[in-house]
Amino acid sequence: AQSDFLIRGMFMRAKFAKATLAAGALTAGSLAAAQPALAATPVACSATALSTAITNATSGTILQLAKSCTYVLTSALPTVTVNLTLDGNVTTIERSYASSTPDFGLLTVTGTTSLTTNGVSFANGHAGTYGGAIYGDGANTSLTVNGGTFSANYSGEYGAAIYNVGALTVTDATFDNNSAEYGAISTDHAATITGSTFAGNVAEEGGGITAFFPVTVSNSR
Repeated sequence: AQSDFLIRGMFMRAKFAKATLAAGALTAGSLAAAQPALAATPVACSATALSTAITNATSGTILQLAKSCTYVLTSALPTVTVNLTLDGNVTTIERSYASSTPDFGLLTVTGTTSLTTNGVSFANGHAGTYGGAIYGDGANTSLTVNGGTFSANYSGEYGAAIYNVGALTVTDATFDNNSAEYGAISTDHAATITGSTFAGNVAEEGGGITAFFPVTVSNSR
């Protein structure tokens, strides 16, 4: 098992060359583009309110999550199928730690869709195969993560915290104590990781990042 963040080399899986990264080799990167100043829809501090808001969202919706709230889930959030922004303020989305809670990944994004999270943390997701916290399911899915902490998430195979098939940008986020067979982050697309911290993540390959395409990592450890 690996919990470091170093380039581990390359090998072939299916048609992809996989480069496994964990913290040392860094290249130049760029910050994520600033989000547009649009009116936001406030979401009360309850899992039901958050699920309803995602279900009712239209393309371009910004959901303003409740300050200092932990949204405790007993089932996965609705699949995101429109361009959506989640704005947090010391906000966490968490799978319940109650012993009766079933296993599920927290959030799935699909289609030609972009999801942006700002200052939102994700905890205790438990996916069977892909993305314990966030699963971007599609080559045209774009995921941008600004800030937040991903902790104690699990995936049976790829991406304990994040698995994304499309474009991925992560800025100023923390990944700690996540576990999977391949990486806290696993991506099937070019990705940019900036100013982020990886600690205590455990995987058979790439405790920090496992990638099938080039990943640019800067100012991260």
